[in-house]
Amino acid sequence: MVPVSGAIEFAGRDRPGVCRVSFVPEASQGPIRPRGGTMGSDGAYQLTEYLGVRGLTPGTYRIRLTYYDLKPGGDAANESDWIGNEYESSETLTIEPGMHSVTHNIVVSGE
Repeated sequence: MVPVSGAIEFAGRDRPGVCRVSFVPEASQGPIRPRGGTMGSDGAYQLTEYLGVRGLTPGTYRIRLTYYDLKPGGDAANESDWIGNEYESSETLTIEPGMHSVTHNIVVSGE
């Protein structure tokens, strides 16, 4: 498993209140299962742990973000006051056998 971390930048807008990043396998040399993490308030992310392991198996992954903005005047404690958005990057991330760790930054444009 190769640890993956990085930063998410939202060009032309403020960071959303909540953002989840997913790496969806197109081809993998190990178990075929998506991995993901949550962006922190500083824009940084790292993959969460699954069954005691953190990272991606070698392979090629599509990058998908799901992020939520609080409606103007909304209550953060009220689930219906959040607006959901999805973004899928046109680029892919390839993890090669033997990599020790990967830093991959994501830029969301056009929002």
